[in-house]
This record gives sequence, C-alpha cells and structure tokens, in this order.
Amino acid sequence: MIVEPSWRLIFAGFALAVFSTVFFALGPAWALSRPAVVSDLKETPGGGRRRSATGPLLVVGQLAVSLALVAVGGLFVRAAINAAHADPGYALEHQLIVSTDPSLAGYPADRSRSFYSGALERVRSIPGVERASVASIVPFGEFREGQSVRLSPGDDPVSADFFVIGSEYFETIGLRLLRGREFTRAEEDPGAGVGAGVRPVIVDRVLARKMFNEGDPLGRQILLQPRTGEPSQLALIVGVVREMRHDIFDLDPRPHVYAPFGTHFRSNMTFHVRTRPGVADTVMLAAIRGELLRVDDRLPILAAKTMTQHRDRSLTQWAVSAGATMFSTFGVLALLLATIGIYGLKAYDVSRRTREIGIRMALGATSGDVERLVMREGLRTTVIGLGIGLLLSAGLGKLLSGLLYRVSPFDPAVLIIAAAVLSTTAMLACYVPARRATRVVPLEALRSE
Repeated sequence: MIVEPSWRLIFAGFALAVFSTVFFALGPAWALSRPAVVSDLKETPGGGRRRSATGPLLVVGQLAVSLALVAVGGLFVRAAINAAHADPGYALEHQLIVSTDPSLAGYPADRSRSFYSGALERVRSIPGVERASVASIVPFGEFREGQSVRLSPGDDPVSADFFVIGSEYFETIGLRLLRGREFTRAEEDPGAGVGAGVRPVIVDRVLARKMFNEGDPLGRQILLQPRTGEPSQLALIVGVVREMRHDIFDLDPRPHVYAPFGTHFRSNMTFHVRTRPGVADTVMLAAIRGELLRVDDRLPILAAKTMTQHRDRSLTQWAVSAGATMFSTFGVLALLLATIGIYGLKAYDVSRRTREIGIRMALGATSGDVERLVMREGLRTTVIGLGIGLLLSAGLGKLLSGLLYRVSPFDPAVLIIAAAVLSTTAMLACYVPARRATRVVPLEALRSE
C-alpha cells in the first residue's frame, strides 16, 4: 500500500488552525479595544482591586472536565478487570482454536465431511493434545446461529443459540455435563440418528428450564425450526449441560441447543483443542496447522490462536479495553493540564498581589496567615470544579454505561478515588505558590509598583 499526502486534508488542517487562532484571539482583542480608563486609573499598582475572573473560570472548567475523564477512565478500568475475570462457563486456559473452510478450496459437502473426520483423528493423535473436537460457532465471536425450539407445533417458540459440534466437545472446552451423555464418534457420521428420523440434541440448563421448568428433559422430544418457512426437525434430548456466555455483555446466559456434526453439515468449522499443561501454545498451533495442511496444502487456515486471545480480540472485549486505555490516557493528560492551570493561576495571582501581601504582613499577618489565604482561595476553586465535575462524571458515565461490564456508572468507589486524586493534586499545585507568598519581604513589597 502506497501512502500519499492528501492536499485537501493538509489545507483543511491549516484552515482549522488559522480559524482557531483567530477565534480564540477575538475575546482578548475585543477587551483591549474597549479599555476602562477610569477603573484602570483607580486600580492599585498591585492589581489587587480588579482581577480578571476568566482565569478561575477556566481552571474550574479544567477541573470539572479532568474529574469526568479520570472518573470515566476508572469505570472502564474496573469494567476491563471484571471482563478479564468473568466466568464464561467453560475453560480458557490450555485451549486452542483453529478455523478452516474446505469449501473455499473447492471441496463439496461429502468431501468436507470426510476431511473433518480424518483431520480430527490426526489432531487427536498429536503429542500434547488431551482432547479435540469441532464446532460451528466459537463463543466471543461476531457470528451466532439461532433456532426456534418448541415442544409441539402449536407452542410458542423459544429462541436459542444453535451449535453444530463433534464428539468430546464438552470435555474439550471444559463445559460441565449435568445429565445424560455427550455425542459419540458414531454420531459424527452422516445419517446418525436415534431412529425414525429423530436426531439427537443436547440442551443447556437455561433452555431445559424454559421448556420443562423443573421436569426431567432427558428422553423428551422437541421440534427445531431453523428458519421461517422451513420444515421442523424432530430431535431427542440426550444430555443437559451447564449454561455458557457467548459474550461478556450477556448478563443472563442465553438458551443453547447442540446438534452433532453428522446430522447438520457446516462447511466452516473450528477445531477446539485442549492441550496438556506445560506445552507451548505456539508449538501446538504450528503442529495442528501442519497436520491440516498435510491433508491438503490448499486448505485455508482462517484463524489459529488461543481461546484467551480470541476472547481478548472480540469486539466487545476490545471496546471495553480500548475505552479503559483511551479514557485513562485522556484523564491523565487532563489531570496534568489542570494541575498546570491551577499552579499557573495561583503563581500569577501571588505575583500580582505582592504589594497586598506585603501590607498584610506589615500589619501583623504571619506566614501561616498568608499561606492559608492563598490555599483557601485555591480550595474554593477546587471545590467548585469538583462539584461540577461530579455531575459531569455521572452524566458521561450514564451515557457510556452500555460499554461498562458489571460496573455502575455511579460507582461510589471510583468517584471518591477520582475526586480524592484530583483534589490532592490541585492542592499540591496551590501549595507551591502559597509557600512562595510567605517569603515576601514587607519592605520590598511596599516599594514595588
């Protein structure tokens, strides 16, 4: 890819820079063009009588925005930590996934079935592999397949996520079988069934409770309807497994139904492999890829990674992590700018009030009195900024609550910590000018103009 400069973007950036400079210079230029001669003549040399309110207002705004960004950054950090430790219902460690689609290499359906059967045996024989299976859908992916499930044609359907899997799938991914059995290797072959067109299926606990309440689902028949207008398929429940989360924002697990690969063909499948502890993931991924390419070097390998990498690269997980990184970075930068703003304001204020401070000290004010005076004014600005910032934080957190995983947008711990960090930083920024004010020599201050 050749990257060339865009003169339109360069011109637009230049025009925006010029416009911003002129726009923000209008205020000071307008003020200087209309001087208040009388009040300027009445102003004391130290400038203590008439001080511009623009500086404090800007600092208050900086503090408010800084608190909002720091607080939202904290919310996203907590959300990212919660998402990283969320229990999806199955194992993440020692789990590898390798996706392929033989149809992209020109395989017809029958040859694709034979490929998966042979490839599974090859993968299972690799040293370091404990279990291996295949599945049509991978949790935390961007794709789902749904089925309508009902007990009889006249019942209301229950929408469920539909997985086509091979034998040993639940043992491989660590999803606990609660009742019944897994699919057998014989059920990976085409035409596998339990008689008279009835196909075996496994349901999860969520679907079992929706359809049978507390009744026993084993041995019960259900109707599967893939799409509207297609004929229903009769299926027999042979097992019940624990529920799983397909996505971190699935606060309530969705119903799932699983069918064997032999009765429902899918060309695009993913190999799930559980490896023994101590075996390097990169070595195992290379070995699995090599075994698949030995079958046919034209075979496309669409993905080869660990289950943890797949989860971390999912769209929702990325959104939470990116939000934590972005708002934390903006929060730190805003905190730095607010600190510089407070320090600059108080330092300038102290320099302008040198004569006033000298008079106070000449009349008996102590260094502690002067220091408290400066700190008290800084505290007032900080409190106002924090008050506005808390309201802004609550509004921004509410706006972004859809991206916060199991974190309240009004999380008190995050808001308190953010306010404490910002107020501490602000008061430290005020402390240096306050200490400088205590070193004013009254006689020299009275002589200054």
